[in-house]
Amino acid sequence: MAQNYEFTTEQEKIFADLAKNVRFVGISILTIIALKIIGFFFYFSAEHTLLIVDLLVIFIIAVCHFSAAKSLQKVVDTEGNDIDHFTNAIKNFNRFYFLYYWAFVIFILSTAFSYLFNLGVKG
Repeated sequence: MAQNYEFTTEQEKIFADLAKNVRFVGISILTIIALKIIGFFFYFSAEHTLLIVDLLVIFIIAVCHFSAAKSLQKVVDTEGNDIDHFTNAIKNFNRFYFLYYWAFVIFILSTAFSYLFNLGVKG
């Protein structure tokens, strides 16, 4: 029933623009990964060991964006399954925001612990 729904041409234009922008975000994230990998090999130190976790998180974010962009583009390029393709895009965005949420929580906690640890060392 809902699987045969088709978005209008104007709505598909919005999806096409969003797919292009999301694809750009994925490409820019992969560029950041490449630059970090290059920096990792040239400036490796014990403090850079967390870079591996950093790169893994960034890579997963890029994959979520590429998958969402692909699904959004399918909304525009195919007929008969717009709702399914749109739902897949939303699932990928949900994965990204779930990951972002926990990355932010970890960032806040690690910053707080680092600050408290530095106060304890100096005091």
